[in-house]
Amino acid sequence: MQLRVLLVAAVWVCGGCLLSTAVHAEPDAPTFLKHYDEADLATKKSLERWISDIQNGMSWANAELLDRSQPPLYCPPDSLVLTGQQLVDILRREVTWREVTTPGVVAKVAFPAVLLLALEKSFSLPFAIKKGPSFGTAPAQKLKLNLWRVEQAALAAPRLGLSAA
Repeated sequence: MQLRVLLVAAVWVCGGCLLSTAVHAEPDAPTFLKHYDEADLATKKSLERWISDIQNGMSWANAELLDRSQPPLYCPPDSLVLTGQQLVDILRREVTWREVTTPGVVAKVAFPAVLLLALEKSFSLPFAIKKGPSFGTAPAQKLKLNLWRVEQAALAAPRLGLSAA
């Protein structure tokens, strides 16, 4: 758990550093979405780059976890590359869902944390794979993971407006 918190903190710092506009603190998720919705095209592109950079940092954290034979934070299909617009949409869906299930809570959380929760929910590992004693080392576990990724790619494609091919 501490490693996960450390990785999320590192992603936040790296994502913030890569932002091309000056920002002093990360907004909560509803505020980020409000800024995005009210922004001109250039600012929207900047915000999309920001959220993409944060997700890219999370991908690097996943790679490090896999290298250590630990389960990743989330498990997107290998062939899936999310755009900034798709990440904003994923964030928006998570905020909407959280505002219904836990009103007011999401407004107190920085948007990268909500994005991570959304990615974990959208691309979660099956419990049986997470629980495996030697995740990432046993050929059977890798095969299960690869098969699961193919299934997830087929399921995620229509939701994200992509073709499954």
